[in-house]
Amino acid sequence: MRILQFGSTSSAHVLAWKLINSPALEQLTLVPGNAATALFTTSVRLALDDRLALTERVLRDGSTLVLADEGAIASGLTDELRSLPLPVFGPDQQLWRLQASRCSAYEWLHHHRLPVPRGRVCTSQVGAEKFAASLQFPIIVAADDARGPVRVCSDRMDLPAAIADCLDPAGQGVLVQELVTGPLVSVALLLDGQTSLPLPTTRLHALDRQPFAPAIGAHSAATPLWTRLEAHLQRLIHEPLARAFRAAGTSARGWLGATCVLAAAGPLIHSVHLAPDGLEAANVLLRLGSDLAPLLEHCARSTLATAPAPTWLPLATLVVAVRSTAPEPAPLPELYEVLEPETLVFLHTDAEQPPRAEPAGARLVPDAWAIVASAAPTLEQARERVYRSLQRLARPGIVFAEHIGTHEL
Repeated sequence: MRILQFGSTSSAHVLAWKLINSPALEQLTLVPGNAATALFTTSVRLALDDRLALTERVLRDGSTLVLADEGAIASGLTDELRSLPLPVFGPDQQLWRLQASRCSAYEWLHHHRLPVPRGRVCTSQVGAEKFAASLQFPIIVAADDARGPVRVCSDRMDLPAAIADCLDPAGQGVLVQELVTGPLVSVALLLDGQTSLPLPTTRLHALDRQPFAPAIGAHSAATPLWTRLEAHLQRLIHEPLARAFRAAGTSARGWLGATCVLAAAGPLIHSVHLAPDGLEAANVLLRLGSDLAPLLEHCARSTLATAPAPTWLPLATLVVAVRSTAPEPAPLPELYEVLEPETLVFLHTDAEQPPRAEPAGARLVPDAWAIVASAAPTLEQARERVYRSLQRLARPGIVFAEHIGTHEL
């Protein structure tokens, strides 16, 4: 199998790390990759808008599978590569609005009768204020653009300014909904257009503990409680979400998912994603005991029903995002030297490359530099490994959350 993989963030690093030891792999090329992936596989710098150069690379390498990241999906590259024809892991561009637009995602979820917080997409200041008057406080007011502002209003005096900040007359409107609190989880699946395969649930820890905020850490547990939680989410979220995506046919192929809040009345979906971020990818793939490559190929070819069943290890995982405010973070060799045994680091960016314009809807941790991850028989053991490494890494300008994994949920 000769794989061309797009991406330069920690998500691309995690996938490449898992794929590189696959018995089915003959060649892995990343576009553009980062400083860490360049240590173990080929990296090529090609612009996503240079379609001729990308097509020539695919043909020259004899690629048999393409893995799309968020940028490739948003730009429509997945659609063009499928026309070669070539199996591509990642949905078509028409679905990108579900990740890029909060309003589109909310209306799509509501249309498919998936559980969401009580809310509405409003197209005017007056309409938003009138609808907000029918809700219980606190209320979330969120811009349509997934990169746009989110305001939490604790009383009615906050509403007019919050709506004015978030309402874009040129967009689809503004999302106004009740703020529902509870643990955040990512419910993800592999989908080939028809057949779906549930992936392990990821407990997310968000910046400022807000549903629409970027995640700063993640974990899973290997306990009876976690098993019951996954069975619960399988029935209430996985299956209905798979049915909703199936309505899009074969354009919905790839690693798809939703971020949910575990509310008192049941899980409610806040957002949809069409590719994993590094935290989720590490959380899931550290538990995968079997080969990833065949799963991705079957998914891209719409033959997931015939794929070998994956083996999930009974392990807990812990993943922490490391942010750097220093102009020059520690060099990679130094970063690897501080790691505890059985602890991994995945680079999120590459200071040597020029900044890459991220598409609307890209889920990046602000100032993210790397993620540190480990898997162990218990959550406590995984947490100890990761935080011992992080303490060794501690220096001015290095920032990470210290509470990840303190509670199972």
